[in-house]
Amino acid sequence: MKNILHKFEQQIADIDGALDEFNPPATAAELDAAERALGVKFPEDFRQLYLWHNGDQGNQFLFGEFRISSLAELLELNRSNRESMEPTWQQVTDASGVFKNCIANSKWIQFGDNGGNTILFLDMDPGQQGTPGQLLEASDGEPVCRYRGIREFLADLTRKIAEGELDWDDEAGCFMETDEASVAELASLKNRMNVVNDAPDLAALSLLRPGDEVTLVGAIEPNQKTNKHQLYIRGGSVTVVGAIGKISAGLVGGPPLVKVKVRAGKKTLLGMGAPTLEVVSCERVPK
Repeated sequence: MKNILHKFEQQIADIDGALDEFNPPATAAELDAAERALGVKFPEDFRQLYLWHNGDQGNQFLFGEFRISSLAELLELNRSNRESMEPTWQQVTDASGVFKNCIANSKWIQFGDNGGNTILFLDMDPGQQGTPGQLLEASDGEPVCRYRGIREFLADLTRKIAEGELDWDDEAGCFMETDEASVAELASLKNRMNVVNDAPDLAALSLLRPGDEVTLVGAIEPNQKTNKHQLYIRGGSVTVVGAIGKISAGLVGGPPLVKVKVRAGKKTLLGMGAPTLEVVSCERVPK
């Protein structure tokens, strides 16, 4: 495992700012504490990854198309996932038995993402044909198991870089596959990001007056019970209030990207922060 990590570090050394992305190593004590909090025992290769570097800052997606969360982020993500699990959020079927058919599995440990709609999980509760510590990639609610562990994932990543199957894209800030389908996927991703970047950010909301309407673009975590939904936009997150129809989200698919037209109400924080935001309409951003 150490040899693979060393090879990977050499492969990305010439990418501008890449090595500065990594956080300092985690300690064995920090890993032990994370295991206790999650109720799992990490595979040794997974521990070696964090003893090498405690995740990265996420400005670039160095692990193929993915970034790796720090232990602190990992714990917070999985805490919030467990608190927000709803039966309709994770209904998956795997006829091969590699991962379990389940409604919500607290031992799928989210530890990475691609900044969009794909999440990496460490599966510590596999199906009968699976392997503890296998990796699941979940995109739009459809998990797949491509690797039996983090060592296999990193070994394949370094091989693809060495053989030219992956090429660094400065604009995207990640490695991209060089086949035509992947090039088209990148164009779609860039289009979605342009939609996000063209929409108002968090700072702009403080300028709204009661009654103003604006369309925000971001990832939403809907709460159909309270009709108070968390919307993640550039610069932070806000709560938007009102019915948005049935937009499912959750552990495997991640929050969907949506356009939300809102109407400003009274300002919060003694009139100095963003106003309350009432939903006028909500729709998904197409891929």
